[in-house]
Amino acid sequence: MTTTAAPKPRRAKGEQTRRQILEAALRVIADRGYGAATHRAVAAEAGVNLSLTTYYFKDLGEMLAQAFIHYKEQLHRDAGSQWRAVFDHIGRLDAADLADAVVRRELAESLARRLADYLENHIRCQPQGVAVEMAFFFDLHLHESQRELAYKLRSRFLQDFIEVCRRLDTADPATDAELIMGALHRLECEALAVPGQHRPDTIFRQLRRLLTALLA
Repeated sequence: MTTTAAPKPRRAKGEQTRRQILEAALRVIADRGYGAATHRAVAAEAGVNLSLTTYYFKDLGEMLAQAFIHYKEQLHRDAGSQWRAVFDHIGRLDAADLADAVVRRELAESLARRLADYLENHIRCQPQGVAVEMAFFFDLHLHESQRELAYKLRSRFLQDFIEVCRRLDTADPATDAELIMGALHRLECEALAVPGQHRPDTIFRQLRRLLTALLA
């Protein structure tokens, strides 16, 4: 006797379509820039009827904002384990260790390697994500609401860097965290803009030099 599979619930199907549209919007932004992300372009990229982009989102601004939030949530999940490992590493050191110049140099090298490996993996395996970040962080034509979302994402990660610098007792944790994040953004942007010039060893050397100076 054969049985007929139960139809997929309408709500689950709708959520799948909505996610499909959001991920298509991210691909359009990554491939062609923020200005190219129109209802028609996103619908074509998603392979859905044009009317569905207005069914799930009240306007283009909401669709693009939700696409960035969707990306932000993915990024937070991916980065979470990395930050836990960094904090665990630092937590194993006592005050005497953190005051030792040799230990601090070794720590700077270890953190530089961890950041370089993460950045290299992000650039190699998720170039679309890097392009989306660049679009939302640096496109001067973004709507104010999108700028606010980008600011919140950047602030979220900045707080993690500030906490690392605070635990390492750097001279100025807030400023030092800004310097580290600025270096990471620049390295990502350069790797994306000029792929042929991208060298993982260069990323590591630059991060090691910066972190060694901040932890001296």
